[in-house]
Amino acid sequence: MNQESKTIRDRSQRGGAGVKVLLVLVILVIIGRAAWNFVPVWYAGENLKQELATAVKKAETLPDKNDPKGTLVRGLDVLKRTSVIPKDAAVTIKEVKGALQTNIRYTRKVSILPFGIYDYDFVFNHTATRHGLIGT
Repeated sequence: MNQESKTIRDRSQRGGAGVKVLLVLVILVIIGRAAWNFVPVWYAGENLKQELATAVKKAETLPDKNDPKGTLVRGLDVLKRTSVIPKDAAVTIKEVKGALQTNIRYTRKVSILPFGIYDYDFVFNHTATRHGLIGT
């Protein structure tokens, strides 16, 4: 009787590892897909922060015809033409206490879960000055 109850218990435990492995693989695929979609958008935002800081510093230190704001506008136009700045981005240039401040804002939808179940709104809002970064 002891042998019989052991075989019944062993039969009921079969197949448990396969389901767990399948569940782990599905979760890993979903996380990988989310990263695959999110990382390029995030990287483009970080690249834009560096390009913006470079453009502001260049305009303030090496202005064309002693016009730093005009130099910055031309530098940002170059970034728009090379698609570093998205077409729908809101660009604001202000002069505060003798220093230029540039703000760029835009939003990108990033598909996190498949089939449109969840889309993440990546909001880029960054202000750069000659002395450093103000916002992220």
